[in-house]
Amino acid sequence: MLKLVLKIFLLSFVMNLVGCSAQMMYTATIESERDDAYLEKKSIKLDFGEIIYLENSIKNDITVVLLHGFGGNKDIWNRFSAALSEDNHIIVVDLPGHGKSVSSKNLNYSISNQAEMLELFLVAKKIKKIHIIGNSMGGAIALKYTGQYADRVKSLTLVDALGMIK
Repeated sequence: MLKLVLKIFLLSFVMNLVGCSAQMMYTATIESERDDAYLEKKSIKLDFGEIIYLENSIKNDITVVLLHGFGGNKDIWNRFSAALSEDNHIIVVDLPGHGKSVSSKNLNYSISNQAEMLELFLVAKKIKKIHIIGNSMGGAIALKYTGQYADRVKSLTLVDALGMIK
């Protein structure tokens, strides 16, 4: 933890010294956190649009999938992912309508539809079994996904999850 605090302090000091903007500082910090978790930014085009996600290079039969809450994005999981990244294949998705993933007035962003879009993403990635962790709205999506695709889910973890919505 001390290493992280020193890294952020040094980064902030240097960036302020050379006149970097707040956005540049934020971007550098996020990239540093992704590096610490061995996560690489990737994208995939699906029938409904492009999904942006983070993934590490560890290959296991089972993948840990992390889903953010409403108004969030994939980067809320960077520090958490760092603790999991040594032994686990990790995928962190920008859900449709959030972050850098597809955002269209023509898409249905209901919990049920988000679960279906997640399934299309996982099928396209050829991922068979998952541990799924969802925060807030991501928890509701994870719960719905687990109900619809129970044979693909090894475990479900909910963090401050939104209640079940039809």
